[in-house]
Amino acid sequence: MADVKTDLLSLRYSQNFAIEGLQEANVDLELPPASAQTATVFGVVTDGSLPVADATVKLFDSAGLPFMHTLTDASGAYSITGIPAGTYSLGAVKDGYRLSDAVGVTLSSSATTQMDLALQADATLALGAIAGVLSAVDLTGKVTP
Repeated sequence: MADVKTDLLSLRYSQNFAIEGLQEANVDLELPPASAQTATVFGVVTDGSLPVADATVKLFDSAGLPFMHTLTDASGAYSITGIPAGTYSLGAVKDGYRLSDAVGVTLSSSATTQMDLALQADATLALGAIAGVLSAVDLTGKVTP
């Protein structure tokens, strides 16, 4: 088995830019050193009283983009490790349940933070989840977040 190597640099999102036709764009990117210490968030997903197994727990970055996810075990417990320090939101979802309320969390290096989540059962749901950033484009092509 190959050796696992730690990233030495931290990849981040670039700023948005528009380009049309034969235009050129100069985009400077920055790769700061990766943090050697990361945080952990853990908790239990319940329906208000009983644990919910096999729920998907999603961690979103400060821009609202999906960052990491995991599944709960038979006792509703989850743990996400290796998270860089920063501000995130966390939510849970499972077929037959409404999407949990998003919970904000700010994590510092080496922090271990408990965040319990609650789902509300709803048997009438044909569950689907969409995550992303909504932008509008006007007639001139200008993008508005």
